[in-house]
Amino acid sequence: MPLKKINYKCCSFDGDIDRVIYFFIKNDTSTGRCNDNKRSNRRSIASGIDSGIDSGIASGIDNTIDNTIDNTIDNTIDSGIYRKSDNISIIDGSKIICLIFQCVIKILSNINLEKGNITNRINILEKKIDINIIYTAYVNSSFVYYMKKTINEINKNKNTVFEYININLLCTKTGIKYLDRLAQESSIGILFESNGHGSIYANINKLDKWSENLGIKNNIFFIGLKKYIFFFNQRTGDALLNFISIELSLALLNWTLKQWHNIYIRLPSLFINLPCPSHVLSTLIPHPTHEQYLIQPQLLQHNINKIVKEVDPYCGRCFIRPSGTEHMIRIYAEAKTTDQLNQILEKVKGIVLSYVSDQAKKNG
Repeated sequence: MPLKKINYKCCSFDGDIDRVIYFFIKNDTSTGRCNDNKRSNRRSIASGIDSGIDSGIASGIDNTIDNTIDNTIDNTIDSGIYRKSDNISIIDGSKIICLIFQCVIKILSNINLEKGNITNRINILEKKIDINIIYTAYVNSSFVYYMKKTINEINKNKNTVFEYININLLCTKTGIKYLDRLAQESSIGILFESNGHGSIYANINKLDKWSENLGIKNNIFFIGLKKYIFFFNQRTGDALLNFISIELSLALLNWTLKQWHNIYIRLPSLFINLPCPSHVLSTLIPHPTHEQYLIQPQLLQHNINKIVKEVDPYCGRCFIRPSGTEHMIRIYAEAKTTDQLNQILEKVKGIVLSYVSDQAKKNG
C-alpha cells in the first residue's frame, strides 16, 4: 500500500516475523530521484538523518549534520510516492534498545529505599545486579555516545537504587548468538541488532535475591519492573510481541514517535561488500571480542586508521571484517558528513583491493 500519510507511524516485519523496524514519513513531501544502483553492494545502515540537531558526538563540533545521504527505497514502491529517503525516518534496533532502557530506568527510579530494610549494605554493594546493553560494531556511534551520556547521568544519583546496579555497554561480535550469550549471562540484558532482531532477558533468581537484600521484593515498582521485562519473550525472534511491547513502552514514557526518533541523530554511515577469495579472507582477523578493528594484518589496520584520521578525526570511524556467510569483505564507515563518509569508503576500498590483489599474487 502506498505511504501517503505524513508522520503516520508504520512498522515492518520480515518474512519470519522475527524482526521489527519502525518508520514514518516526515513533513517534507518533496519527491527525489531514485538511485539506479539499488541492487548494488552498497548498503545503508543509517537513514532519515535530520539536520540542525545537536548530535554531541565530540566536543567542539557544531550542531549541523549533513542531510544529503541518498538511502533510497526499493523500486517496488509506486512511482512518485516518497521516493526520496530524506522523507522517511527509520527507527532501528538501536533506538528500540534506548526505548526499553529508558522504561527500565524510569521504573527503577521510582523505587525508594528504606535504609532500615537493607541487609548488610557492604555485602550488597559487592553483589550488584547488572544491566547490560549489548550491541555490535555496526551500531552508529551516536547511539554509543547517547548511552554513555545517559549512564553517566544515572550514576550521579547517590543513595538510590542505582547505587546497587552496574550498567554496562558491551560490544560483541556480529551474529545474534553472540548477543544472546552475553544477554543470558546478565541480570538484565537488552539486545537488538540494527535490523530489529532482539529482545530483553532477565535472570529472575538474581533479581529476586537482590530485591530481598534491598528490602524491595514487595515494592510495587519492583513488581512492575518484573512484569514489564517478562512481557517480552525471553527468546529472541518474537517480533509481534516486541511490537506490542514497544507500543507499551511508548505509552509508559508518553513519547511520540518523533520524540523517540529524536533522542539522538545518527551520523551518516554505510557499508559496502567486496568479493574476496576464501584464502585471502582467512588472513583478515578481527578483534575476537568486538571486531572493531583488525589484529591481523596490522599494516592494513594502520592504513585504515590513517585514512580515518586524515578525513574526519572527530567523528570518523571505519572497520573491515570478513563475512561469516559469503566470500565478501564488509567495509563499514561513518563520518560527520556524507562527503567525508564517501572519502573514507573510497580510500579504504582502494587499500583493501590492493591488499587482496597482493595476497592473490602471493598465492598464485
